[in-house]
Amino acid sequence: MRWKAAKLGPLVRRIDTPEGRVRLRTIRHPTFTALAGERESLSDSFLAELGPLALAVWFYDDGNTSFPRIRLTGYEDKLTVRLATCAFLLPEIDRLRQAIHRLVGAETTVCSWRNPRNPSAPYQGIRLYAENAEAFLHYVAQVGEVPSVSYKVDTNRSRVT
Repeated sequence: MRWKAAKLGPLVRRIDTPEGRVRLRTIRHPTFTALAGERESLSDSFLAELGPLALAVWFYDDGNTSFPRIRLTGYEDKLTVRLATCAFLLPEIDRLRQAIHRLVGAETTVCSWRNPRNPSAPYQGIRLYAENAEAFLHYVAQVGEVPSVSYKVDTNRSRVT
């Protein structure tokens, strides 16, 4: 979050930590208003602007990585990247998936997972497996190292469970 605050500079109003999360608050600005309107509809111009920085910020804020692990049964899990897309409808998620494929060359799937705050409304997202996850992590790494979230991109991590 401090990395994003440094990028936004004087546009940051404050950083707070409600319920153990880190939240960045920005000042009101016409650019943010315009972006919020475009983000909700995922316009062609918005999707055309996606690049390594935009995907990195999305991943660092609303993404996670599950690293390979070998289970005691001998089964080996694959590297997985998951991006939350809870604010979007399925047609918009499909457009995001197409954009990721265009930019990264990676195949994605739509996924959902348990919402602890509201079990009847699961979270939804985009998931990348194995070599597709690796390609995505390599793509967002173009923005440079971000120490506070480096654990999300360390593909050398693996463990036995």
